Amino acid sequence: EFDGSHIEVFARGLRNCMELAFDDAGRLFCIDNDGDYEGERERLGYVTQGSDSGWRINWQSSYVAEWAEQQRLPRYNPWLNERLHVPHFDAQAAYITPALMNYSDGPAGFTRNPGTALAPSDEGRFFVTQFPGKLITSFRLVEDGAGFRMTDDIVFHAGLMAAGINFGPDGRLYVADWGG
Repeated sequence: EFDGSHIEVFARGLRNCMELAFDDAGRLFCIDNDGDYEGERERLGYVTQGSDSGWRINWQSSYVAEWAEQQRLPRYNPWLNERLHVPHFDAQAAYITPALMNYSDGPAGFTRNPGTALAPSDEGRFFVTQFPGKLITSFRLVEDGAGFRMTDDIVFHAGLMAAGINFGPDGRLYVADWGG
């Protein structure tokens, strides 16, 4: 019987990941939502055991504004001020695993073609539903040193308010449409 007593923390500092996807080697990737700040973008991340990607719940835009007002202090947010939300740069905090890149707008679904669906040329591609933009985009990740880089980024489909995407056990690609 599962009672939750054996749950372990695998990684920290991710913000509202929109599903998780594994590649053929079992490496874990996610696309998380941003902290609702103007100019900030969602992150494509490589998630490793014990990693910290930097996000803390108290850095959400509404919390920072409320706390600064209550304390009568200027707004300071390490997420933005220390640029924890962007890919690696030389002066970045060393304790985080930075994003591979800033990518997407409002991801709502994320999956990877296991090779059982679509055309052979689409095998191994990742798919992201970008909800407000009515897009489904697709890309590949290739190893780049200790990380990865995106290649072959395309718009797979446009016009659908897709809220989710996944490959079924029958090998087909399924998309949940928000409607309208």
